[in-house]
Amino acid sequence: MLSDLFAAILALFRRAPAPAPVIRDNKIIGPVSGGIQFGKSPTLPGSTPVVAPLVPVPVTAPAPGAKPEVAAPHGPTWIDLCRPMTEHFERCVLIAYPDPASELGVAIQARGQWEHVLNGMAIPQDLLHLDGAPWTCGYGCTGADIVYGTVWTPAHADSQLTIRLNQAADAVDRRVKVEITPAQKGALADFVFNEGEENFATSMLLRLLNASDFVGAAAQFARWDLAKGKVMPGLVTRRAANKQLFTTGAWQP
Repeated sequence: MLSDLFAAILALFRRAPAPAPVIRDNKIIGPVSGGIQFGKSPTLPGSTPVVAPLVPVPVTAPAPGAKPEVAAPHGPTWIDLCRPMTEHFERCVLIAYPDPASELGVAIQARGQWEHVLNGMAIPQDLLHLDGAPWTCGYGCTGADIVYGTVWTPAHADSQLTIRLNQAADAVDRRVKVEITPAQKGALADFVFNEGEENFATSMLLRLLNASDFVGAAAQFARWDLAKGKVMPGLVTRRAANKQLFTTGAWQP
């Protein structure tokens, strides 16, 4: 009896192993035994099949046709805010004209000829003996090279404005010791362009600003409305625009 049992066990071990099932796409499609049907996942009675979790694949390149992310545009620069203001208040006059507060300027205005002179009318000969300094050309540009009879082209006026506004902005950068916004720099650059760096350097406006008193500094703009001791309506309006840009970031003509 024992010999027969050992012989049966030995015969079992000598059998060829069943062919391994072929699995593709989580389904058995190769030869199997035991009554499992081809093309179906084997399950035990009453059991729940175990499904491998899906692993997300990171995307390393944008999908075809997708638009790349665009950074938000930068806000306006100081010169974007300053130049329109300067152009508005200075106008562009291509023939040199006298300072409106000078003897010659006052005499021309008394005759009601100021706008005519700005539009190209020759200054009356009987007034030319009067002092007209500082003479102005282009967009409010003054200097030793601008005298009676100076004539500029539009292109030269534009380039001179760009150069001189940048010089004014450089002066602001040198003198201001606190952090300011582009709008505040634009307002100050127009102020320096109009009043000069030395006036700005010794002003209470700058002193208060460097003490971080922005409210007090803004109030100082209104004090700069005089030309040769006279209140000039154009300067009153311009200083209000300087203050508005400095405090709100925008201004209205």
